[in-house]
Amino acid sequence: MPRLNYTSNDAYFVIINKTDRVHFFGEIKEGKMLLSEMGEVVVDELGMASIHKKNSVISDYVVMPDHVHIIVGLQNKYLSKRPELIKKHPAISGKIHSLQKGSLPSFVNHFKGRVTREIREKIHADFGWQPKYHERIIRDSIEYKRIAKYIADNVAKWDGESRE
Repeated sequence: MPRLNYTSNDAYFVIINKTDRVHFFGEIKEGKMLLSEMGEVVVDELGMASIHKKNSVISDYVVMPDHVHIIVGLQNKYLSKRPELIKKHPAISGKIHSLQKGSLPSFVNHFKGRVTREIREKIHADFGWQPKYHERIIRDSIEYKRIAKYIADNVAKWDGESRE
């Protein structure tokens, strides 16, 4: 498999967890997600994401009590046509810099930062995300449909336990 640089014009499935998996974003009752004030901040920032990161499109998402599932599409026209413009991390030969403009890590960092600032300023001073996140490049339309269905069904299948 070729090395993936996470700037390619693909769709990515991303899971971002709240620190210690605390249920800050709301609760699920009778198969419906009831957002807390913090959960509403997450939804608002997801809605603004493509405005702040013009190369990104969020097609599907769900906010769960302690984590978020997102399908992010990247649209890096000049990067995909000119791979020599992708900056390499100076200390690690051949690897893409983690916050390369237009990359998935840059998108996630920006999103997490905006949510964190908003919540810390207005709601909860100690809010934080787990430092890492899970990502997967969606390889074809069949996988995309399967993941989109998983996201759509996630609230109804919640059993009250913290999990991805």
